[in-house]
Amino acid sequence: MNSLEKLILKAEDNKTVKELALGYLQYEALRKLGPRSFAELHRRNIEEEINFDEMVVRLITEGGFS
Repeated sequence: MNSLEKLILKAEDNKTVKELALGYLQYEALRKLGPRSFAELHRRNIEEEINFDEMVVRLITEGGFS
């Protein structure tokens, strides 16, 4: 068993289905962003305009960020 498989099993044992689903949705939203859009999220987070996780939730629920 490789290290990724071990980490997957650990996540399955220690996280709820809801936590795993949220992580998946967050990953997919970020994965689909272009570099400029991701840089904008990063800039806004660094400047403490808005929490990074909140911006990602908005990407998921609203299909964009404000």
